[in-house]
Amino acid sequence: MSDTLKSLLDDAANDAKQYDVTEAAVRGARRRRGALVLGPIAAVVAVALVALGIWLPGRHTDHSAPPARPQQVGARAGVDVALGWSVYTTSGARLAVPADINVIHATRDGGWIVLDLDGDLWHLDRTGARHKLASHQEQLVTDPSGTRIAFGAKRSLTVARLSGDRLTDVHTTRVPSGLVVPTLIRTDGAVVLVRSMSTTGSRYDLWRPDHGDYRPTAGHPLYSVDGLTADGRTLVGRTGSAGSQCLTRIDPDHGFTTGGCTRTGALLGVIVSPTGVVLAADTTGYVTYRPVGDGYRKGGRWTLATHGWIRPGYAGWDAATWANDHTAVMFAQVKGGPMRLLRLDTDRPGAVTGITLPGNGIPALADPVTG
Repeated sequence: MSDTLKSLLDDAANDAKQYDVTEAAVRGARRRRGALVLGPIAAVVAVALVALGIWLPGRHTDHSAPPARPQQVGARAGVDVALGWSVYTTSGARLAVPADINVIHATRDGGWIVLDLDGDLWHLDRTGARHKLASHQEQLVTDPSGTRIAFGAKRSLTVARLSGDRLTDVHTTRVPSGLVVPTLIRTDGAVVLVRSMSTTGSRYDLWRPDHGDYRPTAGHPLYSVDGLTADGRTLVGRTGSAGSQCLTRIDPDHGFTTGGCTRTGALLGVIVSPTGVVLAADTTGYVTYRPVGDGYRKGGRWTLATHGWIRPGYAGWDAATWANDHTAVMFAQVKGGPMRLLRLDTDRPGAVTGITLPGNGIPALADPVTG
């Protein structure tokens, strides 16, 4: 047997051992990532749609092909992909890790900050070396530059700077009983918090660690906060209700006041690019909204179906991010078929590239450093 053939067979055997996981088991293991870390309303609505068997109809251009070797998944996606006990990097490498990763973010030093399914928070470098930063955590977010992180569980919340594999400038504060979740960090270090969430909307608050401990307010009602504009300070979010939403920009420094309203109808999830372009999922596919003046202009659309229906990930935008200013990457599944990643180029409406995953798990996609 040739060395090349033996290597291929060994890789296939290792992949089979690592990814022999049922869809139902992985779905349950990943559920808390969507519920605690990302937009709460998108998670509630998308999970309900899956339960009801509602799929996204339409057509799209699909260029799917299984990668020649599994480790090419990250290179084809353009983002680092964590799946099972491996990280597939944009350089085409596969890095074995000693834990099942729940959340992953790229860091300024070229490594990652990860939260595993056991609640342990780690710094992981490109060689696979890891350093534990905290235990018993449930949430993790980073700022656009990959240098500040916020994490918390139960009654405490911590914000710190990453300095290699160490935390510096650490601020820990107590939070009131009930749900208080960090949802994003602005470029100035202020943390946007979700104070409560429901199917009718949420209440948001702002904590500035350099001003001292968090002092809770009644919160500011919004349907959701989805990201940051290009300035790194102004928020992009939605007002309204599940069936009638407005896409708007929000000023958290002045009572979460909102700007102009761009009516969108029912959106299931939203991600915001580093330049402020919005990609949203609705009941028929995906659509872009580009910032214009005080509002947004509706742009290109992707209707998604091939070999059956395609649906978004189980928790809405549980696994979705931007590879660059104009290319979004997200998890999806063909009904009755394989799980895959989709690459959507917002400069080319309608075109989709499908990337087959080397297993049945729900991947975690590393938000790249953009600031």
